[in-house]
Amino acid sequence: MRWDILNTSTHIGSKSKETSTLTPTENQPKSDNPICAAYNPLPLTPGVSPIGRVDATGSDTTTLKPGQLVYVDLSVRARDDPLKEQGIPILQGLFGGITPEARILSENHWHHGSWAEKQIVPLENVHVLNESLLLQQMGYSPARLTWIDTLLVPYGGLLSGALQPGETVILCFATGHFGGAAIDIALAIGAGG
Repeated sequence: MRWDILNTSTHIGSKSKETSTLTPTENQPKSDNPICAAYNPLPLTPGVSPIGRVDATGSDTTTLKPGQLVYVDLSVRARDDPLKEQGIPILQGLFGGITPEARILSENHWHHGSWAEKQIVPLENVHVLNESLLLQQMGYSPARLTWIDTLLVPYGGLLSGALQPGETVILCFATGHFGGAAIDIALAIGAGG
């Protein structure tokens, strides 16, 4: 998969000529319940935090280059209010937020997810991966690297809990996808004895 990373500082929501623009139709969800209304309107191409290669960049890019292997964070924050807690961030291609400000981001600019042929993402959400280290030296495949997204969720929790090597942590694998990932992260930090 390839993505367009465009100049979003001057052309917010710009689309490359290779990327089609989809217009929401009458089948978009309508609800007064803020949780139900938080889902992106249809049509929607879903998908979360991909591993891919940069296809194109915008004029405000200084180090990112086409062809680089990258991880893209799906958490999009408003640039003019990045610390706002209520309703932002949105999760691009997944969750549109519950405030009018979040809806502006999700409906007008960062709507579609990574299952699209090309995805336009905010520049600050793109993280270059060390391809030589990860693919050649360590032997990971790009598909295996998609586990990064799952590992980051419990890593954030264990980091905020200040887990130290040698400490004991009780985790329930039965909590699902993230519970299993939490065990991997706890062991990598050195939990247990």
